[in-house]
Amino acid sequence: MGLAEKMHHFFSDTPPRFRSSPLKTIGPEENRDKEQVKLTLNVPQSPHLRTKERARSVSPVPEKSHVFKALPMSPKVFQPPDTSGKPKPKETTVPVPFNLTYVPRKEVKLSAESTKPIQFEARPMPTQAQWSRQCGEWLSQRKKMGHLK
Repeated sequence: MGLAEKMHHFFSDTPPRFRSSPLKTIGPEENRDKEQVKLTLNVPQSPHLRTKERARSVSPVPEKSHVFKALPMSPKVFQPPDTSGKPKPKETTVPVPFNLTYVPRKEVKLSAESTKPIQFEARPMPTQAQWSRQCGEWLSQRKKMGHLK
């Protein structure tokens, strides 16, 4: 069988796994029309479902009986209420005076370190080569993080 014929069969024929019935090899097309196909009734088959296994049982499941556990009672329940008088009043709030013009500030503590003068040392400017290298490193880090595309 040539390659062209195989390609033709590949694109035109139905694969056997998709056929509902096998191919009949009767012969020429003239004989196919003359052949009579005997029709039969369908035979029903059970689908073998597992609903019997999944279904709940017919008898109800017995519920657990609730056990009542009582806590001991307080002896104050059996005593009469205290009628000696009014309840004790709360202490009155003592007002705190305030001054609107005064703003509290943090006290500055003078120490030996604060009297020492600060020495400023200037650093040399980076050269063009150093500057371009630092920029290149920064760009490569940003690309690795996914900030730059």
